[in-house]
Order: sequence, then C-alpha cells, then structure tokens
Amino acid sequence: MPSSSLKHAIVIGLGISGMAAVRLLKSQGCRVTGMDERAGRSDYQEIPDAFIPMICPETLLGADLIILSPGVDPRRPELEKARQKKIPVIGELALGLRQLTLPFVAITGTNGKSTVTELVGAMLTASGKKVFTGGNLGLPLCDFVLQGCPADIAVLEVSSFQLDTLESFTPDVAVLLNISPDHLDRYPDMAAYATSKARIFKDMKKGIAVLNHKDPTVRAIGEKLSLTTHWYDREKDGTGIREKGLILENGKVLDLSHFPLPGRHNLENLAAALLTAKAAGATEEGMEKAIGNFCGLEHRMTPVGSIRGIPCYDDSKATNMDAVCRALSAFKRDVVLIMGGRDKGGDYRAMEESVRRYARSLILMGEAADAIEQALGHMVPCRRAKDMEDAVKKAVQAADSQTPILLSPACSSFDMFRDYKDRGMQFRRAVVRFAAEEVLP
Repeated sequence: MPSSSLKHAIVIGLGISGMAAVRLLKSQGCRVTGMDERAGRSDYQEIPDAFIPMICPETLLGADLIILSPGVDPRRPELEKARQKKIPVIGELALGLRQLTLPFVAITGTNGKSTVTELVGAMLTASGKKVFTGGNLGLPLCDFVLQGCPADIAVLEVSSFQLDTLESFTPDVAVLLNISPDHLDRYPDMAAYATSKARIFKDMKKGIAVLNHKDPTVRAIGEKLSLTTHWYDREKDGTGIREKGLILENGKVLDLSHFPLPGRHNLENLAAALLTAKAAGATEEGMEKAIGNFCGLEHRMTPVGSIRGIPCYDDSKATNMDAVCRALSAFKRDVVLIMGGRDKGGDYRAMEESVRRYARSLILMGEAADAIEQALGHMVPCRRAKDMEDAVKKAVQAADSQTPILLSPACSSFDMFRDYKDRGMQFRRAVVRFAAEEVLP
C-alpha cells in the first residue's frame, strides 16, 4: 500500500527514526498517531496528529499501517491482534524502502558496519557518484525519501532490529560482516540473532553478496546462498588480509602501511568496503583516494588526548564483547580498560583471553559492573567508578606513560548516559579537564 493511499498510520517510538516516519507520512496526507512510553507530548517539536503515552492495543486496530522504531520489540504482545487483523507492522526503514527508487547497498554485522558504510560511501563519492549514506547511521531513510532521493545510489547501514521489521528487501549488494554475541537481552539465543542477520539476503533473487569467510557463522550462511558471492579474509579465491596490506581477488597487493585505522579488524572492514564499493560501481582511483582521506568515525578507537603522557582512546561505540576484544588486540600491550554500562546479555567470560593478554586493569562502572568483575576479576585488578570523571581519574592512577587508557564498555549506555555519543563526549571532557589541570584531584 503506497503511503499516499494510507488514511491512518501509527508510529510506535518517537525517537530519531520514528519522527522521520511521522514527517514522511504527514507530508503525504496521512493522519498519524504517535505512541511512546518514555516521554510526554511536550517533548516533541514535530508532533503527530495524536499522541498516546503508551502502546494501546485498541487504538492499533484502527490503523492502516503500524511503524515500529528499531528499539521497539516487534514481538510485543500488544501487536498480536493487529497482525491477526492483517494490519502491516513494519519498521521506519521498510517504510522508506517502499518509496526508494535508487539502487542500494545494505550492510549489516555485529561490528564494523558504520565504518564500512562510511568507507563505501566515500569510495563511491570519490568515484564521481552522488551517494546517500544512512539508515541505522546518520539520516534516517524516510528523511532522505522526503527530500526526493537526491542521489545516484544509497548505502544503508542496517541493524538486526531493522531487519526484523522489513517487508520485501532486495538490495543490489548485501554485506554481512560478522556475527558475535550481542543484543541477547532481546534475542533468546545466538541462533535467533544469527537468523535475524541472515534476513539481509532472504528476498534476494539476484545481486551480489559480500561475506567474511573467516567468521564461521557468516560462512555457513553464505555457503547456502544462490547469489554471486565475494568473500574477504579468504586465502584462496577471495580478498586476503595481511598485517600491513590486502591481497585482492586479482592477486594485486594493496599496501596499507599508511592506512590510519589501527587493528586487524579495520583491515577486515577495509577489505569488505573494497569489495562492496567495487560491486556497486566504484573506480580503482576513487577507492584509493577514499582510503587515503579516511580518518575513521567518532567514538571508534578515537584518540582524545593524553594525561601526564598517558594516551586516551574513546571507543564508546564498542557495546558488545567482541568489539572490545578487537579494540584491545589493536594495542598489543597492557591497557587500562574502562568498561560497564547496561548489560546486553552474554557471558563476560568470553573476554578472558583478550583481557589476560592485553588488559592491565579494569575500571568498572554502571549496572553491569558486578557481572563483569565476577567474570573477570580473578584475572586483573578491578576498581569501581561512580561516574565517567571518577573512571578517568582511577584509570590514570592505574596507568603509567606506556599504558593507554581505553574506554571500550562492552555494554549499552542507557543506564548513565543519553547514548554512546554522550558517554564518549563525557569521557573526552574528563580527559581534557585532567590534562589541562595536570594534577588529579
């Protein structure tokens, strides 16, 4: 059903993507009811026609369409009667895709998808294409559609939550980077989470799949696909990874000694981006130019200054254990690690090897501090912090000039901060303050 023929839609969750859906629907003459349990009507500048501060099952039954924000679990029992009445329940991304007329690339994975999305976008832009990058990153797709889709191609970061609420999904290039434990506070087990990620390929009858051969779960998914597949991190018939370079599918060795992003995981990200951008029409010159100009993303292993000569890094986007392990391995030496926040499920003992090899001590904060110390406290010293400033203070006390301080939480931020960006900025402010004062309180 095209949005122009909708009479009444309900948007559940009025965050960034939910409000983008509201704007698009209202621009096409649809009456919109917003539902959000977290805030009141006065919190919204672009308010829908009606607002209900709860999910009301009776009201849902009067809608032509229900849009869920990514943070709303589609399994909520309030939605069941609407589904029984054949009312479509979809996500904001699915609403935007109904009206997207461009070829598009879709990128998912537990870790690295934002970096790969931005790299692919930069490579295509440097190749002369007008590119939209967004989805789960930056501008929501509905806002781009509202602008009239002013681009040649869209590069979309897609989360598992967004994949759960799609209709037909047929990207021209689909990318699955990796699958490791995450969001197990929402999914019952890893099998359910992997099934969600695999939905990126579900409706594709043609097109190109880019996959990580080294990841066993991704490999198992990829080997079942009847699509053109390009593998990376594969020694034979793929793009291989070396410490300071990539071996491309054609056998050419790409020297990456100048590539600014640290860690093997960023070589994996680059390999995925190269295959994806090439499949989407990037030129070799454009890809090389983009690599030379790329500086990485905020809150991903970002250097934020030093205190008493101790370098400090913001990796606040690392909200799961695998992301933290990848960050630790990039240093290859003792690190004072600031961890904690709201637990997302999983067993922190999965980090034992990385913590034993690379961590000098742990500074723990937030709701998950007890669970982390119980799992890892027998291996390295642990100290508790009441807030970010206290965490940085204790980290400096535990470090020396050869020991980096790394904020890499392995948890979500919502127990103490607005989001991971707010957490990273508070870390940066604390580092800047203590660096300027030179003496810790």
